[in-house]
Amino acid sequence: MDNLVGNTAANHERFHLGPRTRGFTLVELLVVITIIAVLAFLSIVVSRKVYQGVDRARTAADLKSLSVALNICASDQEGMLPGPLYTGVTPVFSANDKNTFVYSVAPYVGYTLNKNPNQPLLVKELYPLAWKRALGTYDMTSNPQSITVYSVNESDWPAGTMPSRPFGYPGSFSYSRNPLRLAQIDPVSRVWMLRENMLKKPTLTTVTYPHGNSRAFLFFDGHMEYKPVDFVAFPK
Repeated sequence: MDNLVGNTAANHERFHLGPRTRGFTLVELLVVITIIAVLAFLSIVVSRKVYQGVDRARTAADLKSLSVALNICASDQEGMLPGPLYTGVTPVFSANDKNTFVYSVAPYVGYTLNKNPNQPLLVKELYPLAWKRALGTYDMTSNPQSITVYSVNESDWPAGTMPSRPFGYPGSFSYSRNPLRLAQIDPVSRVWMLRENMLKKPTLTTVTYPHGNSRAFLFFDGHMEYKPVDFVAFPK
């Protein structure tokens, strides 16, 4: 019996040797939570900047390929720009969209026209990643004309300043006209070809700019720039 008591006491002492541990205080827990929140916020900011950088690089490459395609298209038409074209540019086209920018240049960036008008094609060069993220799961091919990502230049410049409506305009309106020749665009470094639009989601009444406080402009010499959303493309 004495032996059993001795063993029990020894076990009791062994399990209670050393300093007693204490739990975290409320202040310490708040500090840890704050640090985690700050790190999470910084990771989101960094990820967003990475996404923006990737998107802008891809947008610039896509617009450059469209500029090359337009020049080849004009060359095939003895220097005449495609047209007359409607102003809005969607990334989707079908056999029924003959008076559109996408219909004119898509074959020159590797797309084959599907003669079935009920099977539209999506041209990724005209669908920036920022727009794709902003629209989420929205199916662009379900309603091709509902969202126009870009606009072709339809400016009516004062006489003697800039070439007006480079791509013309179809129909019998008073401002309808035929497209110009590429050689008539002067100066090519200051006349824009495509301008990114503001995004209005079909389910919302508000509008946004997927590239933040700027939007993309593609000029006739092939270079692109991001300009403020209120930029007025008129030469001084």
